[in-house]
Amino acid sequence: MSIMENTTANKRIFFAQYYGQKVLCKKSEEGNHFKLIAVGFTDFLLKDTPSPFLSLKSTASISDEDVVALTKIIYKEDYVFDYDILHVSWERLTKNLVLQNPDLLNVECYQYLQSKGYALPFRNLSVKELEFYGWIRLEKVI
Repeated sequence: MSIMENTTANKRIFFAQYYGQKVLCKKSEEGNHFKLIAVGFTDFLLKDTPSPFLSLKSTASISDEDVVALTKIIYKEDYVFDYDILHVSWERLTKNLVLQNPDLLNVECYQYLQSKGYALPFRNLSVKELEFYGWIRLEKVI
């Protein structure tokens, strides 16, 4: 499979996954700073200069709350979590699934992470390649 090209059409397809989410970074009307807005229909035109990008979170900074939600999605059960169980789930999900092999995530997990603004591989592009193309920037973790 060849690498997806860095074209406006492909970028539009990528942006569509985050429709309605406040992750789009584009120049303000005054043009002196970037502002974060929800991805909307007109944003797919991508005619702004500089080109808009999505400001997304790294899966390395996944929250405890999101790990609990993913665990419930994966195992289809209502777990009651205490810290020890959460820590084990955190290790399993972030190290084994999300960070090392995101292809193992089911569609529901993938969509959940996207809905929370996490950066994920797209088609045959890694998160690093999405950054290189300028389609995304990862939020700084403090």
